[in-house]
Amino acid sequence: MTAHRTRSAWFCDEASTAHAGWVCYDADCSLCTAAARRFGTVLARRGIETVPLQEDWVRARLGLRVGEASSEMAFIVAGGQAFGGAEAVARICREIGWAWPVWAASRVPGVGALMRAGYRWVAAHRSCAGGACRIQKRSAVATWAPLLLLPASMFAFRETLPAWAWMWTLSAAIFAGCKWATFRLAPRAPLGRSLAYLFLWPGMEAKRFLGDGVPDVPGEGEWAAAIAKTTLGVALFAFAAHLHGLAAGWLAMAALVLALHCGVFHLLSCLWRTAGIDAPPLMNSPLLAKSPSDFWNDRWNRGFSDLARALVLRPLRRRPGFALFAVFAVSGLVHELVISVPVLAGWGLPTAYFLFQGAVLALERSHIGKRLGLGSGWRGRVLAWVAIAGPAFLLFHPAFVRGVILPMLRAAGAH
Repeated sequence: MTAHRTRSAWFCDEASTAHAGWVCYDADCSLCTAAARRFGTVLARRGIETVPLQEDWVRARLGLRVGEASSEMAFIVAGGQAFGGAEAVARICREIGWAWPVWAASRVPGVGALMRAGYRWVAAHRSCAGGACRIQKRSAVATWAPLLLLPASMFAFRETLPAWAWMWTLSAAIFAGCKWATFRLAPRAPLGRSLAYLFLWPGMEAKRFLGDGVPDVPGEGEWAAAIAKTTLGVALFAFAAHLHGLAAGWLAMAALVLALHCGVFHLLSCLWRTAGIDAPPLMNSPLLAKSPSDFWNDRWNRGFSDLARALVLRPLRRRPGFALFAVFAVSGLVHELVISVPVLAGWGLPTAYFLFQGAVLALERSHIGKRLGLGSGWRGRVLAWVAIAGPAFLLFHPAFVRGVILPMLRAAGAH
């Protein structure tokens, strides 16, 4: 490969200063090779080359003996420093503007450890030979791979779609990956029920939807409430068209949550429960939350509780305090993807919002919090709404409102 000529002295070559570095991948792994091809152009624009780990100069730089295989990818920066595994991934993301949140998240205490553990798991269960790459324990890979691959594939459209359209595309990919993971973790069900769960229900509580539980059949009052929330949400969205600036964007977001999550999704819950399927509403009267814990655990978007337990809480059950912050850190990362990345601004603000929520829950559950009665009564309610609504501008920051929500309103013909 002439492009890499005599790289043994590459770090002393003045010409090499034009390079940001080299991503070194396993050429014997078809999965790794395909990834290098796919992202090669993106990396090349940042002055990063992709080279096989099998190159002599790479092996010499990494200190690999003849015949010794590397268990992880590597990133060698132009200054000579080398990073491996999850740290290499984080450092590469730092060089790519829209992927910078991954680097920032890796610096958050606990998140970097989770990334390293995930990378080590894949490395330990991957076996590549003769150009064919497979992952052992295929059932686990079949469960979790879509949650990684579907969102990653959406970055191919990052520069071709408007920011608001790409945000919805990425959100749909993350949702689909989560949906599939919860379906795989649930007991098997008849084909019709499985398809209904995958395509006709927005919740994530697969075990309940696919099980034989007896649902609470909705009464006329619940149907009326669901219809009213849907109607009010649509009306507020239309009213947002007559406002300007950030006020229009924030009202439009509130209207969407009211119309979809609290309205349409509630109507779907009523339909499924009337048909005899246990599909509880995703929102459980969040305005009536008695404390921050009550809001996040039992009232707001309850559909993700099963997935959070399987992905974060169960592996960290022996460290409950760490698990609490890990759940909120993961929520922050997901929201960084769909809020900050589309506009390439506001980095870290959604993560800061969710880490703050973790701190509030930790305070509520502490000895001081219990002594002050922060988990119930009027103190709990006040704490909930001050902590949750007060810093909401961090979550839905102005750059997101201006770059995604307002253009979406204009595209909808409403603004």
